[in-house]
Amino acid sequence: WYNNQPCCANEVLVKNILKRDWKFDGVAITDWGVRTTTDDVVKNGLDMEFGTHTDGLAKGMDKDALNGKEVFELQANGDRIAQEAIEDMYSQLARAVYNIQYSFDPELFVIGGAISEREGFVENITRHLHAILDKVGIARIRPQVTRAEFGNAANLIGAVYHFLQQKQ
Repeated sequence: WYNNQPCCANEVLVKNILKRDWKFDGVAITDWGVRTTTDDVVKNGLDMEFGTHTDGLAKGMDKDALNGKEVFELQANGDRIAQEAIEDMYSQLARAVYNIQYSFDPELFVIGGAISEREGFVENITRHLHAILDKVGIARIRPQVTRAEFGNAANLIGAVYHFLQQKQ
């Protein structure tokens, strides 16, 4: 904790020093089960939190303390900070896709999980990815970004498939 805020969602440490002063261009991620609020995350620059609904519950954390739906609702209602945070999320995801594409040249990225089913999700990542590719100008392949066919269940289906393959 620093200035009564968790370090991972702290205005001074993440938003001001890490992102603004040091020009950090990566993704700010928490450890598992850290105690944050949606307000801290959106306003102070945290990009991804691990374990809110797993370890956080075991630590007595309110399961609704960090809620992506709330951020999207704020965006839909015109909240400028939520709109900026969501655009930043798309930009961060596009940058991650670009970094993988730059290293390995895959032609297709398949994204699963519940958020991938959100209207405009893939299109917004693609928009940000094309802006990066246009700016850099050295990519041989413009990868396609698409939703996993099985959406939020994709990870479970993949895990079962892997398990069955290991048993053979």
